[in-house]
Amino acid sequence: MICKKGGQQLENDKFRCTQEYTAIKLEYIKKRSSTKDVPGFGTFLMATIIPFFGIIMWGIWKEKKPRSADFIFVWSIFIAIIFFIFRSLTHIIKMF
Repeated sequence: MICKKGGQQLENDKFRCTQEYTAIKLEYIKKRSSTKDVPGFGTFLMATIIPFFGIIMWGIWKEKKPRSADFIFVWSIFIAIIFFIFRSLTHIIKMF
C-alpha cells in the first residue's frame, strides 16, 4: 500500500507512514471487508456429511478466508463429536 500524504511504499504489516504518521487503516479495512468471507451452503452441507472435508477446507481457506475456514473447521469437529457420541450410545444400548 502507498501512504496518501507521504507517498511512501508501506510494508504489508504497517498501517502508518513512517514520515507523516498518516493513518491508512481505513483503506486496509475496506480492502479486507470487500472479500466475501462466508461459507456457501454446499461447503456447509459437505462438512456436515463428511467432517473430514471441513478439516481439508480449513487448510485450504485459512489464509484467504479465515472466518469461513474457522467456522467450517469448528462445525466439522462438532459434527464428528456428535457422530461418535451417538455411535457409542447405540453400542451401549445394544448391550442391554
